[in-house]
Amino acid sequence: MGYLKKITAAGVLAMMATGASAATCGNGSYSISLDPATACYAYGTGNVNGNAKHDPILNGTTVGNNTFTLVSGPVISSLTLLDKSDSVGDLEEGALSGTLSGGKSGRFTLNDVLPYSSLIVALKVGSGKDGFDWAAFKVAGAGMFDFLVNFKKGGGLSHVNVYGVEDVAPAPVPLPASALLLLGGVGGLAALRRRKKAA
Repeated sequence: MGYLKKITAAGVLAMMATGASAATCGNGSYSISLDPATACYAYGTGNVNGNAKHDPILNGTTVGNNTFTLVSGPVISSLTLLDKSDSVGDLEEGALSGTLSGGKSGRFTLNDVLPYSSLIVALKVGSGKDGFDWAAFKVAGAGMFDFLVNFKKGGGLSHVNVYGVEDVAPAPVPLPASALLLLGGVGGLAALRRRKKAA
């Protein structure tokens, strides 16, 4: 085992040891780790770019040359792309911040993304060539995240995407209808009381 492989493997083990909630998506000895993350959601080949037609995370399936391998299901439907960074860390929607400079390890911050839940963070690497190009992780919410890319060939981090499902508040019960029901119930009780007194 080469010196670089040993250092990378030690880094993965150290990250896993320090964060009990770290998760790793992998294919053999090649992996992408995110700490903290609750689970590896899926990984695949091709690109995750937020295009509803071609992004396998948004579709939950293999689309053309972009493959989707589900690791911990079920497939989350109704996902929306909330933010996407590029390789130099320019932000589009403000959910992500941090220095994402295309390396094989680093840190970024996921800012508050209310009213979204079922959050997925996807890390795309520059042509992994080891069976997958991206890995997606389930995360609980906002916070600071460390990533580590362990690939034999190919570049480091290309970009990070954040996906979520918008929480829809239940429709409120119209007040006039509930007020009428309450008045009807009170009136019915009063009528029963009058009958008892008359009897």
